[in-house]
Amino acid sequence: MVFWGRNSVGASNLAPEQLDDLGFQYGLEAEVDEHDAELLRFEIPANRYDLLSVEGLASSLGVYIGTKSLPVFSLRPPHKSTTMLVKQSVGAR
Repeated sequence: MVFWGRNSVGASNLAPEQLDDLGFQYGLEAEVDEHDAELLRFEIPANRYDLLSVEGLASSLGVYIGTKSLPVFSLRPPHKSTTMLVKQSVGAR
């Protein structure tokens, strides 16, 4: 479950009910927090680990509604080569 404010996604002009509907359209169950109407509670499915942080949820919903651009990731070679030594005693049985 993730709690977050509606300003995180660039949707400060949306009412909490509208943001709840947006979450539903995106495939998430959302509800307005009963103690603070500015907070939403999202149920995150197990296969959406990218949405478990506030940043991931805000980024995904922002891209969905068009207020944020799709993030660009690039691969870089590591600074140093990493070596892992596995002892024979750990081998398969």
